[in-house]
Amino acid sequence: MDTENFKHGILPISKMKLLKWISLSFLILIASCNYYNDWIEIDTDSCDIFYESLFFSPDHYLKGLKSPEPEIIELTGKGKFLKYGRNYQFGYIMEIQITSIDSVNGNSYQIKFNYQLKDKDGFVIKELSDNDYKSISSLKNNLIQNKITTIIDKEDLKILNSICLKSITIGEK
Repeated sequence: MDTENFKHGILPISKMKLLKWISLSFLILIASCNYYNDWIEIDTDSCDIFYESLFFSPDHYLKGLKSPEPEIIELTGKGKFLKYGRNYQFGYIMEIQITSIDSVNGNSYQIKFNYQLKDKDGFVIKELSDNDYKSISSLKNNLIQNKITTIIDKEDLKILNSICLKSITIGEK
């Protein structure tokens, strides 16, 4: 090796290529790690969302009637994958606005979300469910932020194409 050229910052071409390759590999590694931390819009439009109502009134049941329940006016959300050791967990923010049975005072409800992670062909990679109900109120925009503790493998995230809202469970508080 020519030590004189090395002292002045001139490396043989093969070592220059090696350094460029190492630098490029490092940048790609950093970029791929950050991809999972980006917010991803949760699909609430094209998914067949199952709406489960937990409203039950004995009087209505005996008369064969259904209890009145709120309707969803607006529903949007975004999610991201949070590093958890060598794996990930799913964090989300959902914004929901619902009608009220009592249009003067409003009502309080409990709500729970369930999601599906899907690949580019629409196949379900993994299903994620909230463990706890969150409180929401009618007649206002409700912002719910939560983390689902189900472990998600990095290999699943490599083939992820979309996050689909699978179901909403809502009931009286």
